[in-house]
Amino acid sequence: MLAALVVAVSVHSGIQHLDHVAVSDLHEEALENGYDWTLAVNKLGSNSVTLAVACVSALLLGAMRRPRWALTLGLAYVLCRLEVVALKAAVDRPRPPAGVALRHAGGSGFPSGHSAGAMVVYGTLALLAGTSMRGLQRITILCLGALVVTGVGWSGVYLGVRYPTDVLAGWLTAAVAILIAWGLIELASSRSRIRPAQASFAAQSLELPHSGIGRRGPALDLRRTLKRIPGLVAAVHGARRARKELNALAYSLIGWIGDFLAGTRSRARFRSQAVLEWSALLPGVADERLISHLEAQGIDHDVSESAVYIPSQPGLEGLLGDTRLYPKDAIFKVMRSDDHSKDAVLVGNLLHLQGLAPRIYDEFSLVDGGLRRSVFVIRDPGRDLPSGEQKAEALASISGLVESGDLMVADSGWERSTNLRTDGANSVASYVGFENFRLANPRRLVATVLDEQARRDLHYGSEYALKGGRYFYQTIPAAHLTGRRNSRRRWNTIHSMLEEANISLDGRVMLDLGCNAGMMMAATLADGAAWALGWDLPQVVRHGRRLMLALGYTRFDMLGAELTRDYPLVDDVPASLRHRLEGAIVLYLAFRHNVGYFLSALGDLPWTALVYEGSEDESLEDLPEYLGELRGYSDFEVVSAVDFRDSETDSRPLALLLRS
Repeated sequence: MLAALVVAVSVHSGIQHLDHVAVSDLHEEALENGYDWTLAVNKLGSNSVTLAVACVSALLLGAMRRPRWALTLGLAYVLCRLEVVALKAAVDRPRPPAGVALRHAGGSGFPSGHSAGAMVVYGTLALLAGTSMRGLQRITILCLGALVVTGVGWSGVYLGVRYPTDVLAGWLTAAVAILIAWGLIELASSRSRIRPAQASFAAQSLELPHSGIGRRGPALDLRRTLKRIPGLVAAVHGARRARKELNALAYSLIGWIGDFLAGTRSRARFRSQAVLEWSALLPGVADERLISHLEAQGIDHDVSESAVYIPSQPGLEGLLGDTRLYPKDAIFKVMRSDDHSKDAVLVGNLLHLQGLAPRIYDEFSLVDGGLRRSVFVIRDPGRDLPSGEQKAEALASISGLVESGDLMVADSGWERSTNLRTDGANSVASYVGFENFRLANPRRLVATVLDEQARRDLHYGSEYALKGGRYFYQTIPAAHLTGRRNSRRRWNTIHSMLEEANISLDGRVMLDLGCNAGMMMAATLADGAAWALGWDLPQVVRHGRRLMLALGYTRFDMLGAELTRDYPLVDDVPASLRHRLEGAIVLYLAFRHNVGYFLSALGDLPWTALVYEGSEDESLEDLPEYLGELRGYSDFEVVSAVDFRDSETDSRPLALLLRS
C-alpha cells in the first residue's frame, strides 16, 4: 500500500487533485471556525513529544518487566524515523501552497512525520496494552489510541500543512516499522525460548533406556504428534513465509537507507556517466577558429544555428579526441555555445527510445585555454533536411511528449528545420536538437522502461508480496528500486580492491559477463571507463539496454547471447574497441557457478585485471580449486580476496586477479 501511494503521488494522477480539493475545503472551514485547539492536538505528533513519550514508556515497560515490549517500541520508533527521512528525500513532494497554510512548516510533506510519530508511539502502546486486556478494556484502549493517531493526522490537513495522502503515508510508514520491529523482536525471543526446550528434549532422550526408537525417538514422536494438530503445518509454513517476507523487506529498507546515506559520489555513480575531457586538441574551439580550421584542412562539416556537425572521416584523430572509440557511423556535434540544457543526453535517449532520434554514443568536452565546448557523438542521421510532411510528423510526436509532461521546452527555437535530419532513404526524420529540451521527470522515464515484463525478465528467485511480486537481481539506486544484490555495496567493495592494486578505470574498456540490468557497467562508466561491454541472455539485455539509456548512460553495448564454454567473445567486440582491449578489466561476478565453467575466450582477451565473484557455496579456502580451470587459459596472480556479503545473499569469495 505504501509503495502504491508513493507511485500515485509521484506521477500525475487523480489522487493529487483530490488532495488539493480537500485542503482547500478544510482551509475555508478552519478560517470560519477557528483552529487554535487544532494546534495543541498537532503538537502531540511532534518529534519532541513523541520522543519523550517513547523514552518514558520504554523505561516504564522495562520497570514492569516487559523488556520485549520496550525493545519493540524503541526499535519501531527508530525504524520509523529512518523511513520518514528516506521517503522525504526520495519523493521530495512539496507541501500545500503557502496561501492555505495556517502555520509555518518547512521541508517536504510526504510522508507526514507527525502522523508517523503518532502512529508509531501511540499506536504501538495501544497495541501492546491491548494484548494484556480483554473485553471492554481492550476496545477502549484501542479506540483511544486510534483517536489520538487520527486526531494528529487530521489536524495537519486542517491546518493546511499536509495533504491527506501525506497523512496516510505517515501511518503506513509507521505500520511498516511496527511490523518489522515486532517481527524481529518476536523472532529473537522465540529463538532464545527454543534452545532450552531442545536441550530438555535431548536430556530426556538420554535418560530413556535403549529401545528400537533410538536416541532421537522422543523428538521424532513429538514431531509426528504436532503434525496431527489441525492447521499447525499450514501455520508453520505461513510463519516461515512471513519471516522470509519480513527479511526481504528489512534488507530492502536497510539498502534504501544505505543508499540515502552513502554520500554524493556514491549516489552519482548510478545516475550519470563521467564526461571525458580532451584538452587543447583543437586550434581553438571558438566558432570562427573551429570553422576556419575545418575549411582550411578540407574536413567535411555542416554548420547550423547551434552546432557544427563533423562526420566521422580521416583527419579527425587528434582533433576531436580519440575518435576511434566510436563506430564508423558516428557524427560529431560540436556545440557553438555551452548554454544548453544539461538534460540533453537524457532527452536524446528518451527520443531515441521513442524512435524519434538517433542514438547518442557519447558526450565529451573540448577544452582550449579558457574555452570549453560540449561535443555530442551521435549516429549519423543523414545530411538532408526533411520534407514538410516528415517535419510535421516528427514535430507532432515531440509535441505529444511535451503535452504529456515528459519534456519541457528549454529553447523556443526547437521547431527549426535544422533540428531535423534524414538520409533520404528513411521516411522518418530524426530529431537532433535534443539540447532544446529538459526532462520533466527523469524517474518517470526509468519507471516506464521497467515495466512488468522487465520485472519478470530481470527478476531473481521467489516472489514476495511485500516487494511487489518478482523483484530485481540488482538494486537500481537511481530509481530507489531494491533487489537481491546491493549494487552500491557491491561496487564500492570492487572499487576499493582496484584502488588498493593501483588500477585506474580511466580510459579502460570494461567487459561484464552476466551483466543483468547493467548496474556494474553503470558504475564503471561513472568512474571514468571509456566503454563498457556486457553479455547476458537476449531477453535480459533488451531491458538492461533500455534501462541504461533511461538513466543517461551512452558509452556501452549489451549483447544477447547464450554463453557456452567456447563462445567467441572476441568476435563480439566492436571494431571501434579492438584497439582498446589491451588493459581491459573483466567482471566475472557470480557467473561461473551459473554456467558451471570459465569461458575459454578469457585466454584470448588481453585483459589486465579480472574480478571474480563466487557462489554462496564457495569459500576463500576453496578459491584455488575454483580458479584452477582459469589457470589453464591464462596466467595470473590473486592480489586480494575477501569474504563478501551484501543484502540477501550469504557470504561468498570476491577476488581480484592480475594477469601475469
